[in-house]
Amino acid sequence: MYLCRRGVGLAQVLVVTLHFIVLFCLAPSAAPQSGSAQASGKRSITVADVIGMTRVAGLANSSWFGGGAPTKGFASFSPNGTRFAVVLRRGYVQENTNEYSLFVLETAEIFRHVAPKLLLRLSSSSNRDGIKQVTWLRDNDTILFLGENPGELTQLFEIRRSTGKLKRLTNHPTNVTSYSVSDNGERIVYAAEMPTRNLVTQSVVQQGFHVPPDVDLAELIAGHVSEGESDHCELFVLKKGNVKYQPLKVSGSLWFPTPYLSISPDGRYAVVETFLRDIDAAWIGYDDPTLKMILARGLPKGRMTLLQGYELIDIDKGSSKTLIDAPVGYSGSELMWSPDSQSVIVTGNHLPLNVPDKEEQQARLAHTFAVEVAVSDTQIKKITDEDLRLAGFDRQLKLWRFEPRHGLDETSGPAKNVYFQKGPAGWAKSDNVSAKDRPSEPAIFVDEDLNMPPRIVAENPETKQRVVLFDLNPQFEGISLGHVEEIKWNDTAGHEITGALYLPPDYVPGKRYPLAIQTHGYRSHGFWIDGPYTTTFAAQPLASKEIAVLQVPEVAVGTADEGERNLLAFESGIDYLDRKGVIDPSHVGLVGFSRTCYHVKYALTHARFRFAAASVADGFDAGYFQFITFANEEPDAGAEAKTLIGATPFGPGLPVWMKDSPGFLLDKVDTPVMVQAIRPGSLLGEWEWFSGLSQLGKPVDLVYLPTGTHILEKPWDRLTSQQTTVDWFVFWLKGEENSEPEKADQYARWRQFRKLQEQNGKKSANAASPTPN
Repeated sequence: MYLCRRGVGLAQVLVVTLHFIVLFCLAPSAAPQSGSAQASGKRSITVADVIGMTRVAGLANSSWFGGGAPTKGFASFSPNGTRFAVVLRRGYVQENTNEYSLFVLETAEIFRHVAPKLLLRLSSSSNRDGIKQVTWLRDNDTILFLGENPGELTQLFEIRRSTGKLKRLTNHPTNVTSYSVSDNGERIVYAAEMPTRNLVTQSVVQQGFHVPPDVDLAELIAGHVSEGESDHCELFVLKKGNVKYQPLKVSGSLWFPTPYLSISPDGRYAVVETFLRDIDAAWIGYDDPTLKMILARGLPKGRMTLLQGYELIDIDKGSSKTLIDAPVGYSGSELMWSPDSQSVIVTGNHLPLNVPDKEEQQARLAHTFAVEVAVSDTQIKKITDEDLRLAGFDRQLKLWRFEPRHGLDETSGPAKNVYFQKGPAGWAKSDNVSAKDRPSEPAIFVDEDLNMPPRIVAENPETKQRVVLFDLNPQFEGISLGHVEEIKWNDTAGHEITGALYLPPDYVPGKRYPLAIQTHGYRSHGFWIDGPYTTTFAAQPLASKEIAVLQVPEVAVGTADEGERNLLAFESGIDYLDRKGVIDPSHVGLVGFSRTCYHVKYALTHARFRFAAASVADGFDAGYFQFITFANEEPDAGAEAKTLIGATPFGPGLPVWMKDSPGFLLDKVDTPVMVQAIRPGSLLGEWEWFSGLSQLGKPVDLVYLPTGTHILEKPWDRLTSQQTTVDWFVFWLKGEENSEPEKADQYARWRQFRKLQEQNGKKSANAASPTPN
């Protein structure tokens, strides 16, 4: 529900400070002139076009990347580097499926323009990927992956590149969510969803049952709960060719269904990333803002936290222990096994503070490290305190390859490699790797920018020659898209904000347009056709309706100033575009999703500016009802609301909540609000605003998607969410309706809302008028 966590969402890393080009300093030809779309014969873009866009897939949780797809690290190379695999996906609205295509390319042929080989296509009718987590075995011919077809559970498969023969390796009773395989392919460790059990048994019907305080209320109401308490999945080990699987136990929490897993090359050990239950209070001293924010909440001892760490599992013994007695850092972390299976290389991890040397302790407080950890005794050897991403091991050079770590705002292109080598005296950087000795493996990445649709490109590391491997969306040549520019402005407190402005395809300089502000991040080079995520955002379809769209980053996340700072960002952005003559400030709407629902709801209840329309979807709002509903189940959510409001909503803290929590200020909302809820838990979370505004006689509509996911996957769910957002803003910002017959009830309801809005406006005007003597 809340997209503000490491491993779940990208709230912090999407806050960017970048160089910019101010749109209005460009030549007039930078934006299309009126009538250009019609003159060129291009048609307007639709939400169906957005859903049908081909995107990169194949990684675990690919859709959680900003913009809906990764831009690097998605190509899976065979062990000898002679070939690699790429997975693509696209949605089909009519069938309500997502199609996944697995392509194999020969490394030696890509610069000779040889067409990729389509090895397999699978379609998914669920919220899960049809093909993901592609892994090559040592024979350089066999590919393992997780996959499914419509109506199936996700299971582990293998396919031969040479023959195309497909074989299922697991037959688990629940969905397999992640896996790792030994070098010879004989031993597999995998995670699978925890089964659920029916609560309403005959005994319960007769006697009821005790409700634990941390139960999931939505599951309780539905009458079934997960078998694993706070865990969402469980681990198993399987010998290839054997139908029997054995469970593996860990001490941390496997709260997310796709935990990171890595088995040793010899199959003896495995490492899994878990959420920690026991934490050291001294960790608050680490120089990691996100870590400090979580630790400052004072979560109950023994309860699951949002701090992650690695556990080492001895598969033969069935035991596990902490790999590093310190949390993983929040800038990113990778883990790889040494070829001899005797140690692991870990990046981006904090180190334990129980060292006598004060200087060393200060260094550990200030940095995360890349380290080697021996599996025999978990002894740690430092490699570097540079913030590097682990890229792999070069067997020929016997060097470990790293690259500088960047956030999602990194520009497209290959990264510069940094090499380290282990010697008798310890680890040292290798600066003398000649160009001829460096890996010849081509860099595979997505080339895109704000106005150029993504293409998959290969670059030769020696010659810098580039070749386009996949032009993912040639159909966009016949579709008119709005021009997008990076802009920068300052809020009234002097903070600099960088965002993206989408102009209508037929933009006319000097004409003032309605504005929709989309929240939750911005990336300077990303082709974000809908926005950062697929739920509710619809930037280009809105622009096609002659509504300008401002994509803004979230700021001050996790601080007491979060609501006010983001409100200042909205208001200053409106003022900036008003001064430039681009927008009509009386017709501005706000779109919030997940974490930024709080920003939108705060703005609607605290703003000095009247917004003409708003839409919020499946999000956190620091409200009383959410606090009561979820604080036991998710202590972190309750602690976060306490941080934002400054107290708990009891006793002396209640007046504080009544003053600052948006849910207590619904009487101040004079903006029509569209609410989108996804699954029962979201419906509970959004109910305060829907019920409260309804009782106050204010325009509020609720759309419920009972089988969707936080980031929507199925085409029908996306079409409902994104198209309803477009229709809502076109109705309130432009006074226009969609003439499709199936939407008659929608507009009949909204017209009643408009009458209600007009009546409320008259009442407010009368209340503000002076009483005659």
